[in-house]
Amino acid sequence: MEPLIQGMIVGVALAAPVGPVGVICIQRALTLGRWSAVTAGLGAAVADAIFGAVAGLGLVLVQAFVETHQMIFTLAGVAILVWLGVGTWRKPASAARRESLVSAGLAKDFVTTFSLAIVNPATMFAAFGLFAAFGPVDAGSRPIAAGLLVSGVFLGSAAWWLFLSSVTVALRQHMLSNIAAVNKGSAILLFVFALILAARLLGESTWNL
Repeated sequence: MEPLIQGMIVGVALAAPVGPVGVICIQRALTLGRWSAVTAGLGAAVADAIFGAVAGLGLVLVQAFVETHQMIFTLAGVAILVWLGVGTWRKPASAARRESLVSAGLAKDFVTTFSLAIVNPATMFAAFGLFAAFGPVDAGSRPIAAGLLVSGVFLGSAAWWLFLSSVTVALRQHMLSNIAAVNKGSAILLFVFALILAARLLGESTWNL
């Protein structure tokens, strides 16, 4: 299979499962519009491409580092989810952004989802599982194939977020129109994901005692 297609398949598979980034993208699409949601999705797509590079190129040292510091990454994920949940809960009902703040807002959307995705070790481990079926690409002997592989992961992930954002925006008029309720509901889901992560971390810590 061509590395680009292989990467795109992995990219979609990494992005598609429902999780915190999906909640954020849907919330952004409902309250701020397509481009805010797409930009947020692109942040996650960059993180997916990095994980794809680690898994698809067989960078075992990076994998070992993530495994060794998995607790720290998970704690960071919990902290980011709580911070996002509080911010989303307190977000005003108005969806408008002043024109002077649009660029700053989009940059924040990108950084927020990138930070959330990059501290999630589960995504990297999922990438390793997916690439196990294809086998890693040797970047030294096949640099073009390696580049196409990583690009494919990004494109596949980005395509999913564009699709999700577009569908949500298209359905927005038929969905919940109360922006305050959307924000509150999104915040609750983010808190739930934080609790799940914290419970998983607590369970692993107890098991290791």
